[in-house]
Amino acid sequence: HEKRARGIAEAQGITVSQGKELINNAYAAALGFENQLIAGQDVLDVQARLTEELGNSSMISAEIAANVAETGKAFGIGTAAAADLQATFQSIGLSAQEAADAQLSLGKEALVAGVNMGKVVADISANAKSTSKFFGGNVKALKKAAIEANKLGMSISDMAKVSEGLLDIEESLTAQFEFQALTGRAMNLDSARQLALQGNIAGATKAVLAEVGSLADLQALG
Repeated sequence: HEKRARGIAEAQGITVSQGKELINNAYAAALGFENQLIAGQDVLDVQARLTEELGNSSMISAEIAANVAETGKAFGIGTAAAADLQATFQSIGLSAQEAADAQLSLGKEALVAGVNMGKVVADISANAKSTSKFFGGNVKALKKAAIEANKLGMSISDMAKVSEGLLDIEESLTAQFEFQALTGRAMNLDSARQLALQGNIAGATKAVLAEVGSLADLQALG
């Protein structure tokens, strides 16, 4: 116990007594779950990951870390991926509790949608910051977009690029006319541009695909 506390203290920049307290709280929190999917070490792993990502071990309690670990285990993504998603949600403005709640709701929504939870989580963790201008801190919209992206075989980064292309009016009009000339098919991207302006990157992408025909055609179009 002493050795582990010293290791935690050294890794997280806290005192040994604080390290001991973290261990005690983590195991107590883990025991609070009836189905026992998690152990005290899982809670400590989440806290360590959050400290590494956010730089402050006080940003998440043992109870919330236990919830995050439980969500990771319950939805089959593991504690590391769950901790990364927690860090992503907190970094874009959610409190620790809000982030944990958002993660749980994402798991349920992904399950209902029949998409790969691991890929959705990885997509959000990797691309949420770079696409944040389209969501304005709206995590509900972010989650919905990530699920829709997975259904389409894309990422939210891919959809953001589609919207960015649409918002470059001159360039997108040129591409539109070139597509029409090459294929002989009429194409109207007005609704897609409007959705992109509204920050609805999933809706904008689906509107473009409805005009272009398929993801392969869209990729060929550039």
